[in-house]
Amino acid sequence: MDEKKQVPVLISGDEIAAVLPYRISEHFKVEENTKKILRIRWKQRDPEVG
Repeated sequence: MDEKKQVPVLISGDEIAAVLPYRISEHFKVEENTKKILRIRWKQRDPEVG
């Protein structure tokens, strides 16, 4: 199976916020002046369980 099709992509509006678990967009990274943070926990599903 094509691995690219299995990689989760986190989208906010029309922007790609992150490609999990590889990269977070510079626009969405936490910085000193960040006021709000949305924490998302992602757990990879066991393909044998479905």
